[in-house]
Amino acid sequence: MKAPARRVLAAIDLVQDFDVLAPILTRLSETPELDLRIVVSDWLARRAPRIALDLRLRRLAFDYVKRSDLLGGSGPGLDGTDMLLTASESSAGPHRWVRALVERANRAGLGTFTVQHGLDNLQTLAVADGAGPPPIASDVLFCWPPEERLPDDLPPRLRARLACVGRARLEPPARLPTFDLAVFENLHAKAYAEADRDLVLERLLGLAQARPSLAIYVRAHPAGGWLDHARGRLSKRRNLTFVPSRAARRALEDGSAVAALARRVITTPSTIALDAVQAGRPVALALDGGALFSPLPVLGSLDDWIAFADAPAGLPDGQAGFFARHVRAGDAAGRIVEQLVAWPGKSDA
Repeated sequence: MKAPARRVLAAIDLVQDFDVLAPILTRLSETPELDLRIVVSDWLARRAPRIALDLRLRRLAFDYVKRSDLLGGSGPGLDGTDMLLTASESSAGPHRWVRALVERANRAGLGTFTVQHGLDNLQTLAVADGAGPPPIASDVLFCWPPEERLPDDLPPRLRARLACVGRARLEPPARLPTFDLAVFENLHAKAYAEADRDLVLERLLGLAQARPSLAIYVRAHPAGGWLDHARGRLSKRRNLTFVPSRAARRALEDGSAVAALARRVITTPSTIALDAVQAGRPVALALDGGALFSPLPVLGSLDDWIAFADAPAGLPDGQAGFFARHVRAGDAAGRIVEQLVAWPGKSDA
């Protein structure tokens, strides 16, 4: 007799959760051994209506859950559920709603799984892994790098939770660039000094002035939106198209698709750099991102911005190696599905 399908509950609470989980959810919905249930927080539904629209376009059924219920432990119900899948689960403050759900699922005996959601995710978790509770509560973290490329200094209890599957991404549609240059920012992050933020803005405006025929696309970070405050100054440049954070949250396209809008990409150190490489676009950093982003070029002056924008077509040396260092090749979504189907349960794991 055929065994009943095991139920997987997927929880989405942040915009980046959906972009990470979407290709995995599609594959799970096509897997007869698994019964997929999706919940979306009411807070996210109000903040980013495109999530519900995108799920419907993919024909993925979902329910809403109150964010207060996630934190308080009264929702969603876990009866009949075997596994919980999340993204962006950690001990960081913005993840506390999903973290509470993961801890409740652990107490109920569910298998708990989360997914790497950013290029610096493992580095951040390693720093956070002190003497207290582990930085992730999930049993397994599906991560991007090949196992042989994992950082040597990962704490043992974090390394033990890692499954190196690669990066599950929806292939961006083939398209010709609409803009000459796209600029992305995550300048709200605490790692940046105010002087660094101002420097990026001034160089962006300086480039727009120095190259008035250059079509520039600028997107504020969907959550942080530091550039929103400069909307007035940006809108004065006729060759610059600015997308504020609210519009960025509502857009149906993820990072790889947005990066493909332009011939070249400049970004502050973030996962957008990886998206640009995946989209086949030359990319440079507006600020130094350290060894994690090596060997991508860092634009240290306005002249560097202009030179990068003027550069001939072709990928800079090192971009392919950068991607291979951070992302295991192959079918990541398929590997994740295989591991969920084969999960033996906590009592036997």
